[in-house]
Amino acid sequence: MKKVIIVVLSAALVLGISCKKKAKEEAKTAAAQPSAGSGAPPPVREGRVIQPDKLWDYELQRLTLFRNNRAELLAALKSAKTQDQALMDKINQLGRALAVDFRALTQKLDINENDSRKTIEDPAAKKALDDYLNKNAELSAKLKQVREEYVKNEDAIRKEGIRLGLIKENQPGAK
Repeated sequence: MKKVIIVVLSAALVLGISCKKKAKEEAKTAAAQPSAGSGAPPPVREGRVIQPDKLWDYELQRLTLFRNNRAELLAALKSAKTQDQALMDKINQLGRALAVDFRALTQKLDINENDSRKTIEDPAAKKALDDYLNKNAELSAKLKQVREEYVKNEDAIRKEGIRLGLIKENQPGAK
């Protein structure tokens, strides 16, 4: 149970950091271009502590989004006979779709990477998260199931990537 929590929270933190880097790059790009309308983009708000039910809902939806995207990628890789432009276009399209869907999720739930990070790093909030998950066995089981499916897809994607020559067998992360 605790391993699932640690894995989920670690994944959220890693995703948050990567999104923060992307947001900084987008902000630099937006600053370099003349802006239309009201002017400068709104500043990224500082993190806030999120209630456990809202954060776990966010985590479940986020993991489900990633799992579904990886399942689509796996299907595309399995159906490919060789590495060709059509496959690369499909991989790129899936990556763009994931970014759009993730942005929509964070906007819909009004949770950003700073919120997740602050909630995870706050000792009282972390305890509340753990307590909430321990009291909600169904949610815990669903998170575990989605995470296991995600990891299973990732392993299969690595194998297909090696088969197609997208990943070298001795490349870090390749199994």
